[in-house]
Amino acid sequence: MKSQSRPALARLGVVFQQPTLDMDLSVTQNLRYHAALHGIGRKEADARIQEELERQGMYERRFEKVRQLNGGHRRRVEIARALLHKPSLLLLDEPTVGLDVPSRKAIVDYVHHLAAEQGIAVLWASHLIDEIYPSDRLIVLHQAKCAPRRRARRAASGQCGRHRRRLPLLHRGGSLMASMHYLRAFNGIVGRELLRFVQQRGRFASALVRPLIWLFVFAAGFRSTLGLAIIPPYETYILYEVYITPGLIGVIQLFNGTQSSLSMVYDREMGSMRTLLVAPLPRWFLLASKLMASTLVSAVQAYLFLAIAWFYDIQPPWQGYAAIFPALILSGMMLGALGMVLSTFIKQLENFAGVMNFVIFPMFFMSTALYPLWRLKEATCCCTAWPNTTRFPRPSKCCASPCTASSTPTPRLIRRLRCCCSWRWRCGATTRPKA
Repeated sequence: MKSQSRPALARLGVVFQQPTLDMDLSVTQNLRYHAALHGIGRKEADARIQEELERQGMYERRFEKVRQLNGGHRRRVEIARALLHKPSLLLLDEPTVGLDVPSRKAIVDYVHHLAAEQGIAVLWASHLIDEIYPSDRLIVLHQAKCAPRRRARRAASGQCGRHRRRLPLLHRGGSLMASMHYLRAFNGIVGRELLRFVQQRGRFASALVRPLIWLFVFAAGFRSTLGLAIIPPYETYILYEVYITPGLIGVIQLFNGTQSSLSMVYDREMGSMRTLLVAPLPRWFLLASKLMASTLVSAVQAYLFLAIAWFYDIQPPWQGYAAIFPALILSGMMLGALGMVLSTFIKQLENFAGVMNFVIFPMFFMSTALYPLWRLKEATCCCTAWPNTTRFPRPSKCCASPCTASSTPTPRLIRRLRCCCSWRWRCGATTRPKA
């Protein structure tokens, strides 16, 4: 395992004790995702899915969401998933815990049938004596020590038997096969994130409702208060709605980055992250694929927002729609990476509120998304209202360094999005225009 971990994982099928299926996807979508991680093509994957589900008696329910299945049927789907890539060793960690007696007996009989008919080696961890057949080989763990191997029917008499089997490793043929494996795994990860985004209607709606409220409600109310002069990259006077549209795109990506971190925490708690850990792929590739999938989801949200804003007479030049795509990818990867870093510190979903209050909202309001930085500087200049007393003396430079917002990367990100939307690749610093 240490020297050839990826070929070994390719020949290993795992059924965890904790359920690891994605509850928001259907049975077929879960199995296709697993097949993509193992480099199986779509046509071959569909044939194997049909074969395994028919063996488990679950083919008629292949389009149902996993959330609608009972515990026994979910476990059958997990066994079908573990057998999808034709493993040589099937590892099961107490797979029948919490199941009723008929479901437990059906799974035990089926796994023993696989070992007898197809020659699959099975390593079954269990604490239930009735799941052991007389011909099974036993390894008893007692007080963190491993007892000698023995047959179940000879365990009482103390007769030991040793058995060792060397599993053949699967060697992928050539760089072309490896490239296809990486490509299929990447498509599977991206497809899973897009499916979850579309099927989670609450997440889909909240991703658009928040910026649309700012555009339709707040922009109309602040238009007269925050009237803007000519500022780069614009060459004429603009409305407040036009100014904040690129900023709201950055807000969409900012909240999507945090949503991706929340999704990783959810997958870690629900066990879905373990499916990635047993995939025969390097960890850096899986992490980069998750990051790119989150970035593409945020780009889809941004273009949907621009399509709705078009009917609100916010119509950037057509070249701007193409020019903003590289900026969306770069900014989305930056904010998505920030979300992944946050997910390493967030242990529970309940801690996400603190991230919103102490990370997301300060980055949002201390940027140029809603107003130029020189506006923020003017608003914070309170020297005339500051009481000049002995205990609280008036500061000599009240407005130096406006909240240090310009030192954060968020204003530069918003400025680049604004430049791309207006089809201006080169734009100077956003400074206060001269009177």
